[in-house]
Amino acid sequence: MLSLVLAWVLASIDAGWSQTYRLSLPVQGQSYSQLVEQSRPLVWRALAQQFQAQPQPEQITLEVLGQAGDRQAPLFTVRMPRSVWQQNPSPAQLEQHTIFYPDALALLQPRAPMQQAQVESTAPFANGITLVSSNPSNG
Repeated sequence: MLSLVLAWVLASIDAGWSQTYRLSLPVQGQSYSQLVEQSRPLVWRALAQQFQAQPQPEQITLEVLGQAGDRQAPLFTVRMPRSVWQQNPSPAQLEQHTIFYPDALALLQPRAPMQQAQVESTAPFANGITLVSSNPSNG
């Protein structure tokens, strides 16, 4: 019973401390820096809306996802404390509260076709195991 109450209290504290939201951006051949610049006003508006609509969280976390077709990858995460927001920061100050994932853009790029591999096998050993090796074809 005590653990149930403790879990409920911790959940209540966490709910008052931070809220997490997601923003999805279409990726259509832009560079990572272009995506960050394009998203800056959207992120700023989303933070403003959430701080105005939700008076209880002490921090808003906004995960910005890139989307290409059915694939998504995190581009960056903003963790903005309410105390900083109340000091009227500018959009240029987002970097101080942001974790960037520039390599994630590679996950959203079109994939190159897989090369066909030539498979070579040897005669089975006495225990039934067969040694197989793969050599990618040239070109």
